[in-house]
Amino acid sequence: MQELLQRNIAPKFQTIKQILLPPASKKTFQNGIEAIFVNTGIQDILKLELSFKNIVSTDYTKATAQFAFKMLTEGTMQYNSHAISEHFDQHGGFIETTQGMDNSSIVVYGLSKYIHQYVFMLNEMLTNSTFPANELQTAKDIAIQNLKLNNEKNSFLASKAIRKLLFHETHPYGFVLEESDIANIKQDELVSYHNTFIKNQPFSLQLSGKINDETLQIIENTFGTTQKYYNNNAVLIDNETKNTITNTLIKRPKALQSSIRLGKKMLTRGHEDYHKILLTNEILGGYFGSRLMKNIREEKGLTYGISSSIVALKEEAYLVIGADVKKEFTQLTIDEIKKEIRILQTQLVPSDELETVKNYLAGAFAGSVNTPFEIMERHKIIANENLSNDFYDQYIPKINSITAEQVKETAIKYFNIDSMVEAIVGDLQ
Repeated sequence: MQELLQRNIAPKFQTIKQILLPPASKKTFQNGIEAIFVNTGIQDILKLELSFKNIVSTDYTKATAQFAFKMLTEGTMQYNSHAISEHFDQHGGFIETTQGMDNSSIVVYGLSKYIHQYVFMLNEMLTNSTFPANELQTAKDIAIQNLKLNNEKNSFLASKAIRKLLFHETHPYGFVLEESDIANIKQDELVSYHNTFIKNQPFSLQLSGKINDETLQIIENTFGTTQKYYNNNAVLIDNETKNTITNTLIKRPKALQSSIRLGKKMLTRGHEDYHKILLTNEILGGYFGSRLMKNIREEKGLTYGISSSIVALKEEAYLVIGADVKKEFTQLTIDEIKKEIRILQTQLVPSDELETVKNYLAGAFAGSVNTPFEIMERHKIIANENLSNDFYDQYIPKINSITAEQVKETAIKYFNIDSMVEAIVGDLQ
């Protein structure tokens, strides 16, 4: 006889001790392209990504570089934008381009059986893109209109401002597109940039999903044989340029709310103290039960939401604390943020709170590596940032090993209030 479920008794649980990231296969094609494969799919779907390092060059504007990737789907010598879109649609695929701070990518999601059709059109875009003038003008008009709309939002302006404060506006991580940058993009510059930094430039390739030997051979035959040339005109990121301004106030007359951003440079994933910083930040403002949320949202009702995040990039990482509040509560909110940081620097975190946050981080990580696409994202980070292959295998054990004393030490060492920059947007004096 089956035992009745006791609904008044909570189910047993156990903490997560470790999660081993499913392995990826790697191969270097004869032309130097590095390929990563994650073959853990059950359904006949895949994701193919071609990832290019963002190149800093004095010969081209950053806006030109961004639009060169953005417009790869807008036309080639043989296919216009409609034909390219139809090609992927009729084969059950979806294509997009993405621009990050370190890399720009062309991504295809689709059915495994149509891989040949996908890579054919991808290769066409890589080698024969023409950046049609009419499509360029349309893309510029849309981008300018979207930028105008975003520039009406305090939160958007504050996020732009904090990056400019953390990094110099000439730094790739501090640069933000302005309307004039978009308006000045020219077709011939896009074609030239494409020929120099996309068409013949090496890229990394990531394929995840349900993969067979035939799929791998098609990929290698298409992308692994054409000779690629490393461009020596690229400029390395200048990490020596410093911004001497520590705060920015952008006045928005009649704005009912203020957008607040506090920021500070942090350590990248490869540093031995990265996990300590991550845990300390989570306690401060990284999840819904964090100290900032309890104090500023739940107890004082100053905002609907406040968060603290660690943004980890290849060359740099930074902390950003953000909230939108009624304008009369701006200074009070900033004071309370700093108060919570000082508490972390002077008092030990209670054991139950520390355990809760560790379990939250472990659970969040476990939920983020369930699909082949999610697993590949972790392997991409390992490859792009030159991390050890067991970086994510050691993620939970390292988090669990951190003590309350180490959290306090980390808050003192890396969350120094005096070295933070501030950006405020609103109707303020």
